[in-house]
Amino acid sequence: MSFHAEVPGWNDPAADIFHTDAASAATDAAQDALHAKLQSVIEAKRATLPQRVFADAEKRLADVLARLHGHQLPAPLASHLAQVLDAHEQVNADETARLLQTLSTSFLDESRWILGLRRLLS
Repeated sequence: MSFHAEVPGWNDPAADIFHTDAASAATDAAQDALHAKLQSVIEAKRATLPQRVFADAEKRLADVLARLHGHQLPAPLASHLAQVLDAHEQVNADETARLLQTLSTSFLDESRWILGLRRLLS
C-alpha cells in the first residue's frame, strides 16, 4: 500500500479554488451602487418633502442604508429595491407604485424601511 492511500484527501484540490471572489465582488459593487443611488434620492427629496415626513422617512431608511453599506442586504431584496429606484428615476409613478406594492407584499419583515421608502417617493 502506498503512502498516499493512507492519507485521506491527499489528492483533493484546495477548497478555496472553487470559490470565486468575482461573484461576491460584483454583489458588493452592486450594493455600493444601490446605496449611492438611494442616498442621492434621499438628498434630492430633502428639500421637496415636509420636514416631518422627510425626517421619518430618513429614520426608517437608516437600517437599509446601513445594510447596503455593509453588503448585507439579500440579493433578491436588493434587486427589487433597484427596480423601484430605477422606475422612480424614470419618473414612472405607476410603475414605482406597483413595484413598491410588490416589495411590501414580498418582504413583510422589511416593512419598516419599505414604508419609509414609500413616504420618500410619494
